[in-house]
Order: sequence, then C-alpha cells, then structure tokens
Amino acid sequence: ARISAWRRCGLRVIGIHPVGDAPARARLASAGVDDVLSDDTPSETIARAVQLLDPPAERPSGPARGRVVGIVGARGAPGRTEVAVAVARALGSSHHTLLVDLDLDAPSIAIRLGLAPRPDVVDASDQVHATGTFDATALHQWEGVSVLVASHRPMSIRPEALEDLLTAAAIRFERVVVDTGFDPEPPPADDVVLVAEGTPLGIVRASRLVADWSGPTPTLVLNRVPREEAGDVVLAARRWTGLEPVAVILEDPRIRERARRADLPSRTLARVVDRIGA
Repeated sequence: ARISAWRRCGLRVIGIHPVGDAPARARLASAGVDDVLSDDTPSETIARAVQLLDPPAERPSGPARGRVVGIVGARGAPGRTEVAVAVARALGSSHHTLLVDLDLDAPSIAIRLGLAPRPDVVDASDQVHATGTFDATALHQWEGVSVLVASHRPMSIRPEALEDLLTAAAIRFERVVVDTGFDPEPPPADDVVLVAEGTPLGIVRASRLVADWSGPTPTLVLNRVPREEAGDVVLAARRWTGLEPVAVILEDPRIRERARRADLPSRTLARVVDRIGA
C-alpha cells in the first residue's frame, strides 16, 4: 500500500532486498516497484538504475543503412569471437562496419583486440537511452572497424535496451557484426552465422541449438576441424544439424597464436570467412 501511494504521487521506487532473499525480491516486484536490487549491489550500479528510471528517449528512427550479422554458437567456446573478428574485418574492407561484443558472460573482444575496457557497450546503451543514438565517444577503432566492447563491470542491459542499441547501430553503420556469446535468445539479426566446433560434442551441442532455433536459418561454419577427419565431420554436421556447412576452418595453431598475440586474424581464417558472404 505504501509503494502504491508513492507511485500515485509520481515517485519512482527502487526496491532493495537482502541478497539471496528470493521471497523478498518477489514481494517487491509484485508490489510494483520500478526496479529491484539486492543490498550488495555496487553504488555505481544503483546510480545507473536511478538514471534509467527516466523515460527513454524516442526510439531510434530513420532508414536502416545496413544489416545486423549475428555470430552465435552453442555453449563450450566453439570460436565465436575469432570468427566474429574475422567477419568484421572482412566486411570492413568494403562496408562501414561495427563490431559489437554482446557476450555478457565471458566478454573477450577487448582482450582479443588489445583495446581498453572503457568505453563499453553499457556506455553506448546509456547514450541511446538518453538521446536515441550513440556517438564516437562510445567506440573504439581497430583496423578500420569501429568496435563496441562488452562491459566487464557488474552492469546489466535489458533486452529492450539491446534491441534499441542494435537499431541505432544499423541506422549508422552498413554492417553490424555481433558476437552474441551463448544466449538461447540472441538479439535480432538479419543474418546469422552459427559457429560449431568440429568435434562430436561440438556438433551435438550445435544440433540442440538448431532444434530450438526460431530465427532466420543460420549459416553453418565448422571450426577447429581436424584435417584428417574433415570429411566425416562435414557428413556428421549435415546429418545432425540439417544444415550444409558453408565454411570449414581446419585446426590450425596459427589461428590461436594470432589471437593470443592480439594480432590480425590468420589469412587461412580470413579466406574461409570470405565464403560466408554476409
């Protein structure tokens, strides 16, 4: 009743509950608070939650310049990040391209490219919330490609905020390459590249992901395929996923070595990625 009275007076309400107290969280949520946080939430996160209580700016509008290419993959590190970096660089040679790291569980593009951790995707999302778009202060530059790195801070981004961010990105850039991480419901994309590790476990994981897939038909890329087993791996992937692999990336220590040194993607990987045609 007290919360309802505050809301009727025009006040916004954030509920704070003891950490781990699920019933308290549920009670606050059912009472209609604007946001619910645990009492161990860092002050920076609380301050950001207060800022986000303001109504968002008008949603990004205008003709979309380009397409969003989602790089997805099953759990187990099949190589999404390296493929996303290679795709972004290949597209960047002919299109105004943005690479976005939305792997919020294990962000790695900043480390892979040797970029600073800030500004990050949370900063860009906050700009979109406040103004309807984001500017160059939220971006990094790498080899002619603009980059939005994922946040290493304990910050969350709501799904609707991610959708607004990608809408604003598609208005500004001709190609937007998104490393989605492992997300059963990745953000919307025009084209989807499914990266599967070329092992029995990797193919099983990919087949489960495809079975539950509801978006556009993904383009299958097999990664880290043992050279002597390439034919069998392609047959197994075709059988268990129902997809025809458009690219096969053979196991190559040079790919991992270049990633470890934050170097450009290997030429072998770049040539294979060219076949995706995003």
